[in-house]
Formats: sequence, C-alpha cells, structure tokens
Amino acid sequence: MKFLLVLALLVFASGAKAEWEVTDGNSLARGIAVFKKAELNGTLTADEKNTALFTVNYLRGFSGSSLIWSKIDKASPFKLPEDGIPTIQLIKVVKKYFASHPEQLHESADFLVYMALVESFPNPVFQKALQEQSRP
Repeated sequence: MKFLLVLALLVFASGAKAEWEVTDGNSLARGIAVFKKAELNGTLTADEKNTALFTVNYLRGFSGSSLIWSKIDKASPFKLPEDGIPTIQLIKVVKKYFASHPEQLHESADFLVYMALVESFPNPVFQKALQEQSRP
C-alpha cells in the first residue's frame, strides 16, 4: 500500500519534463535509490520525482512483459509466479543482483534486469534443456 501511495504522489506532484532515462545498471541503480528516498521520507525535487517515476514505470513494464513471456513460453529462461511479482519485489530482486554483481553495472539495464530474473526465478524446464544441449 505504501508503494502505491508513493507512486501516486510521484505522479501527481511531478510537473517537470521527463529528462531521465534508464540506460545501464548505474542509471537504474540511481533511479531505484531515488525511489527508495521517496519511500523513506517523500521529499524529492521535481527532477527526482521524474527519475523515481520513470524508474518504477520502466520496471513495471519490464515485469509485465516478462510475465507474459514466462506464461507463453514454457521453456523461458525464468519462470515468474503465476500472478507475477509486485514492482517493489522486482526492485528488491534487482538490488540484490546489483549487490552481487557490481562489476556489471556498466551493462545495459535490460540485460541486468533479465539476468536478475533468471537468477532469482530459474525455470527448471530451461535448465534441463541447457543440460541436455551441453551433453556430448
């Protein structure tokens, strides 16, 4: 519930132009940190509000499309729960992946979120297919 309140405040309080872009792990980590700041005390500049809002929307879109992929492709590299995961959980999954792999933060944000999902929600069907392919 707190997540929705913070998101609503960001949407309605933001009047600045969107100039933030998630490109790599560093920019995504910065956006997540700004969102967490909003969650803790709610005091953000207009630019920070845009950053947090864009970051959350980026992750929501990634999560939604990933859920569809894992539902229609039984051998997708990750298997999300049937109802997906809340965005706040995806944020935690991504932060955990970043903490374990700081040397990859220069990589594309899309690739890193994908890898975080693969690591956190491995699909046994995909893993089995990989093992079978690697056999001589």
